[in-house]
Amino acid sequence: MTTESYRSVASTFTSLLSVKNSKFIAVIFPCVSLDNFKIELSQLKKQHPKASHFCHAIAVKENEISFRSSDDGEPSGTAGLPILGQLKSAQLLQVGLVVIRYYGGTKLGASGLIQAYKESARLVIESSDVIVIEQKVRFEIQGAYGVLMGLVTRCAKYKWKADIKVKRDNAYQLEIITSESEKNKVNEMISKINDISSELIYLK
Repeated sequence: MTTESYRSVASTFTSLLSVKNSKFIAVIFPCVSLDNFKIELSQLKKQHPKASHFCHAIAVKENEISFRSSDDGEPSGTAGLPILGQLKSAQLLQVGLVVIRYYGGTKLGASGLIQAYKESARLVIESSDVIVIEQKVRFEIQGAYGVLMGLVTRCAKYKWKADIKVKRDNAYQLEIITSESEKNKVNEMISKINDISSELIYLK
């Protein structure tokens, strides 16, 4: 899994699996941070106050890629890790996946739980709209107004977002935002221009 581009989900998707009278409601959703996940989990708990477990896994990138999982009271290793395994297998990032269990009165055993949570996660991933998101980068270029305007014209040709701003010291700064895959094209363009300085910034 790379951070230049990654697979995620377009929106929230839900699936239902029934195993020996227990219901497993799987919910997958876009998630950009651990704090964002906590908010989504809190909302799901409000929507399902009678559920017995909220087992989950998270794959997010803040400063670095982070994977988290929780069995939420189920026997250790029977819920969170199988869910996380499905996220990794599908190579998904910036997502949260919660499997909500309504206990049906019949114990499934460790192997039964692992299979149920794994299958719940697989089903909801399969039903979701998986998309590819490219890493965005920003070039901050300092130079004379006329030179920067020339670059704006070239950016329009490639449909790169380009804006000129005036800084506090009355210097002009051009911001170009594009995808990681086109970073080298921008570098090649600005390398041919004299009397400018540039900085590359990766956007979160």
